[in-house]
Amino acid sequence: MIVNKKQYQNNVIRDLDFLLHSDFLIHSYPQISFPEGKILSDLLMKSNEVLASMDTQNEVIQKLLEARNLRLGHYCEALLESYFQHHPQIEILEHSWQIIREGITVGEIDFILKINGQVFGLETSLKYYAGFSSDLSGWKGPRRKDTFLNKLEKVASKQLPLFLADEVVEKYGDIPSHFFVKGHLFGAKDIQLDQLKKIEFDFVEWEQVASVFMPDVEYFIFPKKAWVSDIYFASNEYKCPPDQVLVEIRKYRENGKSLILGLRSKNVFQNYLVVDAEGSSTM
Repeated sequence: MIVNKKQYQNNVIRDLDFLLHSDFLIHSYPQISFPEGKILSDLLMKSNEVLASMDTQNEVIQKLLEARNLRLGHYCEALLESYFQHHPQIEILEHSWQIIREGITVGEIDFILKINGQVFGLETSLKYYAGFSSDLSGWKGPRRKDTFLNKLEKVASKQLPLFLADEVVEKYGDIPSHFFVKGHLFGAKDIQLDQLKKIEFDFVEWEQVASVFMPDVEYFIFPKKAWVSDIYFASNEYKCPPDQVLVEIRKYRENGKSLILGLRSKNVFQNYLVVDAEGSSTM
């Protein structure tokens, strides 16, 4: 991905810029439709103007800063909701619509939108996976528990079919639905799959993290709230003195928190997702 070089004043707007303009994590999968063509161009229409306007609105920024403390998926949804609300040609018909039958929630719909007369559903997700093998099932989260394949199967079998529920069809008719999935992939370039986005960064196991250290570089420890776009911009907020890097990494490990380690110099620009070793137990 080529990051938009336009430096928005607020990091939440840079995060939103990444969500809108970065590649989808995956481009094809059976029974899943991804926004493309006119749908995608309509979603992005005048996006730079909308983001520039949002970047100047203190109330908007404050609300998104508060959302930045949520889980990453919920933060992503809050960013997109704000963008849709401020876009003059996008109408939110439904957001977080829970389908409840006989007192039981059977599922929740992220968005139903209307753009230029077209009504469609949008399931959104923000994910981070490391590639442990050359097949799709080898892409797993930093704890090696959740897999990209399991997520895709759930979207195909449960989440997108919810847009065909009787409650939806009765209100909006038979509408198309799409999976809006963004995030980052970490892995060796030689295990790239054609259907996945380009791999930009690598991963390292907790016990091997010292092996990626280099002389004459600056170190950055990125907590989850910085994982959307701050891993590109590397503000001083996340800089860590070289003699404290291992100490801080151990603290994250002991507290059961995930992190991305950044290395920066004139000739080095690398981010590592720190992952569990195979078969290791987590706290």
